[in-house]
Amino acid sequence: MESRKVPTWGAGQRLDIFLAQEFPQLSRSKIQKAIEQTGVVVNETLIHLPKHHLQDGDVVNFAIPEKQTIQPTKIPLDIIHEDESILVINKPAGLVVHPTTADGPTALVHALLSYIPSIAEAIYDPESEVSKLRPGIVHRLDKDTSGVLVVAKTRQALLELARQFQAHETSKRYQVVLHGSLSETRKVDAPIHRKGGGRKNLMGASHTREKGREAESVFTPVHTITPYPAWPTEKTTLCSVAITTGRTHQIRVHAKFIGYPVMGDSLYTNKPAQKLTEKLGITRQLLHAAELSFTHPATGKTVVYTAPLPEDMQAYA
Repeated sequence: MESRKVPTWGAGQRLDIFLAQEFPQLSRSKIQKAIEQTGVVVNETLIHLPKHHLQDGDVVNFAIPEKQTIQPTKIPLDIIHEDESILVINKPAGLVVHPTTADGPTALVHALLSYIPSIAEAIYDPESEVSKLRPGIVHRLDKDTSGVLVVAKTRQALLELARQFQAHETSKRYQVVLHGSLSETRKVDAPIHRKGGGRKNLMGASHTREKGREAESVFTPVHTITPYPAWPTEKTTLCSVAITTGRTHQIRVHAKFIGYPVMGDSLYTNKPAQKLTEKLGITRQLLHAAELSFTHPATGKTVVYTAPLPEDMQAYA
């Protein structure tokens, strides 16, 4: 526990700002989180408000948050390819790629640290607590999306692969089961933006180019079936999807945008898709990263990796 007496210059300052000046090794966001979660004692009173204003002579007692560390955890990995620079895996549905805090849910990074301890050094910024929570992570798949994911085993490989993803030099193909009968290829060129409200990850697509970030998806139908015979008019379509951008929830948002929501998607959906999802007992969005192509960070050659359609989607194949 660290104790500080507020000097004259600190009178009237917010608690979080004062502590950020006193403890420059901590980010202000981390200090705010510590105040909100564990509190800070000011004159023997526990305070949970970062914006609490201090008075001249106040005594502030602050417990410095411990550094965030991720504990290695043995989790089976479905390895597609491995060499000295990269690890390519077939991520199962239901597994988070990385937690947002050290005490977050069990995630892929826990398994990576157990399998390759040295991957702890494969981070963007050695001084960043956030980077330390994401060793080796170049790109992400949603928790309930399965498929091909490349991991960097060294910092050099991480930086090069990150550059490729940011420059859209990679190629990605997905497989998805949509609600409805899609009979022809649909190219969706609709910018994606973050929507307001309580769900901070909720995204939306727009017809106007002035709103959102550029996003393009091409849905190519493979075939359409009647998955629930009692409802012969209800159809689902297995599609191959190519994307040239990688926006948050892009395929799911674009599928909903054109009126064919992803089956099992609880966020971007409509009532008919919800009803059929319930009847079929689908418990996750039927979206799979089937193929990923990029330039190998060590050899400079183009490589392509694929993952087979998972069992819960094979009924629609």
